Amino acid sequence: MGGYFHLAPGEILAGGGMWHPEPARLATWRRLVADGSEEVRRALEDPEFVRTFGTVEGDSLKRVPTGFPADHPEARLLKLKDVTFGRPLSDTEAMSPDLPDTLVSAYATAVPVLRLLAGLEPQESRANWLRE
Repeated sequence: MGGYFHLAPGEILAGGGMWHPEPARLATWRRLVADGSEEVRRALEDPEFVRTFGTVEGDSLKRVPTGFPADHPEARLLKLKDVTFGRPLSDTEAMSPDLPDTLVSAYATAVPVLRLLAGLEPQESRANWLRE
């Protein structure tokens, strides 16, 4: 979880998110989304974030996970297995002496989303009662 910078010939990207999160953390994300969290909406719909990165994406389930209505208004977010975002950079941007400033500007717009993801506390397992 965090920021990501990819630099390869023809593939230059600044982004971040949570990739392959542990199941408990992903469950917390889904619960937050399903409950209609204003924090999620504010972070993902922030105009600067959207202008810079678009929407969050990632590997996705074919169906809404068990326990959530198939017609949930946030079905696309509930189906995500990864929650990632990225902004392609041109070769000119990547080779520019302004690259550090470009990255700082991009990542600054991502801070609310990164804070949201970093603050996801994994939910206790439903089987915790077995340990008591």
